[in-house]
Amino acid sequence: MTNPIVMRSLDEIEFWSRIMKEHALFLSLGFTYEQNQLIEEAQQFITLFERIEEKLARFTVNSDLRQIQVFNSEVYQAAVAIWSYKRKVLGLTLRCEIQSNNFPLLVDHISREAAYFANRIKDLNEGKLAPEPDTIIQENLFFLRIMADHSKFIGHLLDPSERKLVEQAREFSHDFDQLVFQAVDLDSMRPQSETVPILDQFLDQNRVSVVSLRDFKKTARDLIEACRIKSNIHPLLADHTFREAERFLEIIDLFEAHLSKSNQ
Repeated sequence: MTNPIVMRSLDEIEFWSRIMKEHALFLSLGFTYEQNQLIEEAQQFITLFERIEEKLARFTVNSDLRQIQVFNSEVYQAAVAIWSYKRKVLGLTLRCEIQSNNFPLLVDHISREAAYFANRIKDLNEGKLAPEPDTIIQENLFFLRIMADHSKFIGHLLDPSERKLVEQAREFSHDFDQLVFQAVDLDSMRPQSETVPILDQFLDQNRVSVVSLRDFKKTARDLIEACRIKSNIHPLLADHTFREAERFLEIIDLFEAHLSKSNQ
């Protein structure tokens, strides 16, 4: 019988290793030509996560749990390493020791994702399925903030002449900021706020907004790939943010299934 820890580990690694690899690429593209050391470090992380992806392909959902745990430990170290690198870049930026095209919020954003990835792998190796049912509010809070950040990045990287799209991005930013604040309020009310009706409504509201943002990102991605709009957004970055919205929707599905089962 397939071990759920094995299944979840492979799923998390498949999704987040690609994300980490792309983060390293985006950082490298944002550095200036004289920041060779930082560019080289970013390229080393691209290679590191490519190797992880190659190793991942050797495993299946029927692989031995102990082998997966060893692999998880290796991936955990890689996630911690890229988190440390991102925080170093953030420190250099905030101390004005370097100037690049990487927004400080973007560097903080991608470091939060690296920390999330590392924690997920750590939990799995401790036998905890992730995300766990009792972390619905915290998990949504994390992803709502990610979506809010994406909206801000899109608005800043679109050409100012793309007025309609810029305005749409600002509206999404405001919408998700409000959802973040709402999640913070619910989190401070825990555990009393963890009732099925309240959590069900919370997930429903989030789903509506995430679907709208996901569709906006898909449209923007398609327009960017077809060179139909003006922006500084790399086509891969457009697809990257789209995939993360899709991931959030998958997690909402998991939580809604759990709530439905609990209510029966």
